[in-house]
Amino acid sequence: MAKKGKGIGLGAILLGLLFLLAWKKPPLKIKPVRPPCTFVLNGQTYGYGDLDNDGWITQKDLDLMTSKDVWGKTVDPSNPMLVAADVDGNGKIDMMDYGWVITGVDFPVCRI
Repeated sequence: MAKKGKGIGLGAILLGLLFLLAWKKPPLKIKPVRPPCTFVLNGQTYGYGDLDNDGWITQKDLDLMTSKDVWGKTVDPSNPMLVAADVDGNGKIDMMDYGWVITGVDFPVCRI
């Protein structure tokens, strides 16, 4: 008879590892779209979600968002890449921002 233990099971550990692997290298590919809204910083116009400021939200922008230079950072209002990545306007680059970008819907910052 199996002994009931305290703690998490092997299934939960494997599921967590799979989640972390998927999180580090997102398997998603998005169709390029134009940023739904823009902001101006030092006289230059930038698009929310368009981290490389090429006029399109692409897979490259998602890769930049999950890079160590952006992911988990608190937004510095003088850094256009961080401002562009914070599409939900909460001041931190996180999974919510990533989720908004991959869905391609109007970002919360566009409704302010």
